[in-house]
Amino acid sequence: MIPRKGAGRGSLKRRPGAFTTYRKVPPHQEKHDRKMKQEDIDQAEWQKPGNWRGGWLGLYCSRLDSRLWVPKRRPGRGWTVNAGHRAGRVLLVAALLLVIAVLATGILLDR
Repeated sequence: MIPRKGAGRGSLKRRPGAFTTYRKVPPHQEKHDRKMKQEDIDQAEWQKPGNWRGGWLGLYCSRLDSRLWVPKRRPGRGWTVNAGHRAGRVLLVAALLLVIAVLATGILLDR
């Protein structure tokens, strides 16, 4: 029987491998593992290649990253919007609607 998390001193943590094995984690380390700083999460998410889309456009999408504006992957290339952030999605949709409105206005005035 596997004790439930938090039972007794420390808890058991699953160790990856072919067979399911567990290791004992001291209580002070367990608390530290749970309290990862948001800055560390942001940096870890920014470094994941799966969060970057669009090739040379450099679109970034991570719901775990709390920043709205993030630096592009290559230094000196500027900043990009985090499409995983709620305000980032609103900003991207607004920009797209603005482009469509400008194009539609140009087409209608041309007639």
